Amino acid sequence: MLEPDTNTNFYLTTDVQIITGPGIFENYTVLSPYNFSPGEWLDLSVDVSAHPPRMVEPGAAVGFDYRAVQLVVLTLGTTPTFASTDTIRVLVDSLTVSGVPSFTSRDFSTGTQGLGLAAGAPPGTSEPIFHP
Repeated sequence: MLEPDTNTNFYLTTDVQIITGPGIFENYTVLSPYNFSPGEWLDLSVDVSAHPPRMVEPGAAVGFDYRAVQLVVLTLGTTPTFASTDTIRVLVDSLTVSGVPSFTSRDFSTGTQGLGLAAGAPPGTSEPIFHP
């Protein structure tokens, strides 16, 4: 996190999912100076292998299968009490995936390598950009 971008009204979560079914949501982290020291990188990890290969929630038509992960999502959100506007920048250094044959790790050394905005991003949200 960049120092001006720590703000207790914002949070970051990770979501690992298959396109047609549920995901595993982890790492709800408030963007405070206590969680993100200015200038320091923080590893966010999700061990989806800890979940059974065919985890089906009650009432769900399709279950989560960690061997078929297709999306890794970082969600930047605001707390319910936030009623203003602000600019927050999240720097992503790399994405490491293991044990999922259909997914390739990324080091973002040559560009954004498929990192993009999800459908439903708020109007005015900037697309990810590459900083060598």
